[in-house]
Amino acid sequence: MRSLVFYIASLLLCVSAYAETRGWTMVDGRTFNAEFSLRMGKDVVFKTARGKVVRIPHDQLSKDDQEFISFAVPPDLDVSFSKTSDKRRYPVAYRGAETINPRSFYYDFTVRIRQKSAGDYSHPLHLEYFVVGDEVDGDNYILLDRQECEFTLTPENKRTYIARGETIEIIRYTWTEKVGSPLVMERGEEYARYLVIITDVRGEVVAYKTPSKWLLEAAENLRKLPVKRHFDKTGTRVGPPRPPTRNY
Repeated sequence: MRSLVFYIASLLLCVSAYAETRGWTMVDGRTFNAEFSLRMGKDVVFKTARGKVVRIPHDQLSKDDQEFISFAVPPDLDVSFSKTSDKRRYPVAYRGAETINPRSFYYDFTVRIRQKSAGDYSHPLHLEYFVVGDEVDGDNYILLDRQECEFTLTPENKRTYIARGETIEIIRYTWTEKVGSPLVMERGEEYARYLVIITDVRGEVVAYKTPSKWLLEAAENLRKLPVKRHFDKTGTRVGPPRPPTRNY
């Protein structure tokens, strides 16, 4: 995949490439040169080198050209990411002068993909999503979950696809030392953000959604990272925070 900057640049190049004049073939064998402009319902609009606008039924083009246009006009997708959560507390543990209060948070995440544009898109799409947590006591991040699958938007599924992962447990501790001045610390992790990427069969990004754009730039490194590992803002693996210093 590609970083956000590379994605935008490649998208512009892609649009430019599709706008170039090229040869087209009809189902009856006739050929013509023109620039692809847009798809309008069952018709395809072309512009000739002389500036003339021509509309041709999509099904009158060769299969190869129909496929070219289907990739040139990917579906407009609505991407939503939601979560539900639950919490469980455990008995407080005492260890010498320390008090440890553990808590577990359980999250279920759902990704919903809905096609907003009209028309059929018969190619499979690849969905990939990352769930990212923050270190409560540090400045790095944790890959809480990563899921991927393939799907196709069809009239039968109302051009909508829903993906759900397994329940994720996140543990946090309230750590108190009572030697000298009382010291209270939070340790563990918390859910913070997500990244959803949808690509076509060529690996080109069709849509993405994230509240943190830097995650898209770090996506290539995140794919190499095992779940529950810590990483920095580039997606490079780092070690977890060190335990607190005890005042004995």
